[in-house]
Amino acid sequence: MVQTIKVLFLDRDGTINQDTGSYIFTKEQLILIDRADEAIALAKRAGFHIVIISNQAGIARGIATVEQVEDVNRYLNELLLAQNAGFDRCYYCPYHPEYPPS
Repeated sequence: MVQTIKVLFLDRDGTINQDTGSYIFTKEQLILIDRADEAIALAKRAGFHIVIISNQAGIARGIATVEQVEDVNRYLNELLLAQNAGFDRCYYCPYHPEYPPS
């Protein structure tokens, strides 16, 4: 039996939280876009799984650590869960073409 799964992929910075023009690596820097949590809650009620995807090149550039990015992502999920809008998965790319991994 084939099961259909609905998934909504969302970018993090500039889609869910405000893009400040700088890397977000602390909870204090994370500011939700107005009503983003409401929109995600609507999608969840419609049966969508929520997957966050994000480019986090600040890791490769040494501006943020993996731990800091993951802490911000956990905090984002806490904020969203408070509105029944938590995400199911979060994936990020820690690379930057000018800063190759060592």
